[in-house]
Amino acid sequence: MTGSRTQLHFEENQIFLADLGIDFYFTKGEKQVLKLLITQKPMLTTRTQIAEALWNHTNEDYTDWALDQAIKRLRSKLVRLGLTANYIKTAKGKGYYVAC
Repeated sequence: MTGSRTQLHFEENQIFLADLGIDFYFTKGEKQVLKLLITQKPMLTTRTQIAEALWNHTNEDYTDWALDQAIKRLRSKLVRLGLTANYIKTAKGKGYYVAC
């Protein structure tokens, strides 16, 4: 896919893929993570920032496995919507980012 179909964006706190509203497809935490990744792209979103968005943790009271599984589920949903599995890229040990 090319063009705007591959672009996620936020308007009025809702997620859109091109002009299609897809907000209903994600949990509250997943929406927060997507918002972080999209608004910070192409910059890195740290694992701690993602954990805070998912679980409201301000400390490292989460496991790496749980965070990795949450990103895996999010990627899976994005693939079902027509995006590539590597839409969310990994910076090993540091966090995740969306490339431009």
